[in-house]
Amino acid sequence: MTITDHSYQIPLGFDMAHYVQDALTVMRGPRTDVLLVFDKPTAAWVQDRIWHPSQELTRLKDGRLQLRLQVAYGRELIGWILSFGSGVEVVTPNRLRKAVQAEAEIIFMATRP
Repeated sequence: MTITDHSYQIPLGFDMAHYVQDALTVMRGPRTDVLLVFDKPTAAWVQDRIWHPSQELTRLKDGRLQLRLQVAYGRELIGWILSFGSGVEVVTPNRLRKAVQAEAEIIFMATRP
């Protein structure tokens, strides 16, 4: 980034809601179909919130909660999933499952003496 004397004009017709429609919160990326399963204790907290407009919640017979959503794939999604700790399992997509696992391993290694 460089500071200039030029002002910025937001393009006419720019729709911020459309621009970030796939973002979990702010960051954009390729739209990905995600399926997560939360354990019973975590499900009690997850079910009371709208995380994304695309979300579909399904209560499983054993008390767990399935969350399906279409969101932007990226670091924001990985970090959000990690915020649930061991209370969540990434079912699909497999590349997301592997990315969350790799990040968790890095965190674990960083905390070892």
